[in-house]
Amino acid sequence: GAEEEAGSFVSFGHSESKCQLMLRGFNMSEMEKGQNEPLVSVIIPVYNAALYLQECLDSIYNQTLKDIEIICIDDDSTDNSMGILKRNAQLDSRVKIIHQHKADAGTARNNGLQIARGKYLAFLDADDLFSPDMLEHAYNHAERTHAQVVAFRTSRFYEKSKKIDKCPWTIKRDLIPDKEVFAADEIQDNFFMALLGYTWDKLFLKSFIADEGIKFQEQPVFNDSYFTYTALLVADGISILDEYLIYQRKREAKN
Repeated sequence: GAEEEAGSFVSFGHSESKCQLMLRGFNMSEMEKGQNEPLVSVIIPVYNAALYLQECLDSIYNQTLKDIEIICIDDDSTDNSMGILKRNAQLDSRVKIIHQHKADAGTARNNGLQIARGKYLAFLDADDLFSPDMLEHAYNHAERTHAQVVAFRTSRFYEKSKKIDKCPWTIKRDLIPDKEVFAADEIQDNFFMALLGYTWDKLFLKSFIADEGIKFQEQPVFNDSYFTYTALLVADGISILDEYLIYQRKREAKN
């Protein structure tokens, strides 16, 4: 393809949207052959996230697990989000950039799934943060238990006060079978309360997601519940990693 200062680009279609993939230190033949597969693909939809994006990316660079790829999908941001992504791609070959034209976060995640090469999938919003050992601990837990979905715990951090609150209600231990690996039909009470429908507090086996054909709803918000609950309902192996490994940003109301 034609070489440009920012990298080489490959265009492809997704539904009605046209997308461009910026490939740096990465080529299509590798992707097609499945060579050099990273352990985890981290997929991040980006829209006007310039204020928080570098902090988010730094939390991924600081991971103790290094054999990863970072797929960022920019949805026609009007701030400097794309500039930040391009600068990061120049510095780290693990960063891959997709540019999509005025779609939504669900479409962005699906476009990321199309090129993901990792054995496992992780998802992160562009203003949230991973704990430094999140990917290593989740990956090791998945490998040891052979789970298709690993769920871990969430904390909230408040950007103004810097206060951190744990969110124990995202995993209801009293509703979950007392065993390391279980299936949804073993949850006796309210399945939808036992585990919430977030994607970013879970690690997914990519081959399982691909085999089941699970996709995100193509809509701006609440697009992850269908993906997450479908995966949980059809999985033979779900496992809980009882550690707080992700920080969800909360913005305090202005006085």
